[in-house]
Amino acid sequence: MAKGILHSAKMLIGEFDNVESLSLEEDMGSEELDEKLHEKLNESEMEVQHLILCDIIGGTPFNVASKYSFRNDNIAVYFGLNLPLLVEAIMKVNDHTLKEIVEYLKSIDKSTIGLSDI
Repeated sequence: MAKGILHSAKMLIGEFDNVESLSLEEDMGSEELDEKLHEKLNESEMEVQHLILCDIIGGTPFNVASKYSFRNDNIAVYFGLNLPLLVEAIMKVNDHTLKEIVEYLKSIDKSTIGLSDI
């Protein structure tokens, strides 16, 4: 998740815990991103659940993160990141399981985008 959108979420809802960003920089390849994600995931206990939010399916962050979710039920990768979706996920992170958060995001994700008909 990009640092900019995380900063925007903090402007909307204030400070929060248990959320980190990891961005794919212009000069970074998939191997370096994989190393950084591996480090972040290994910093936590095995039973800790991780929701990884990515912008687009098939992009490098999505592809790198997905291989971790295939091997670990405590990791979920959700694509289609936007600010309303991030805020909703942050509001749920401390009181819900990973499965509950993912199900909730799937139920609201279409309401976080749209066309103005005003």
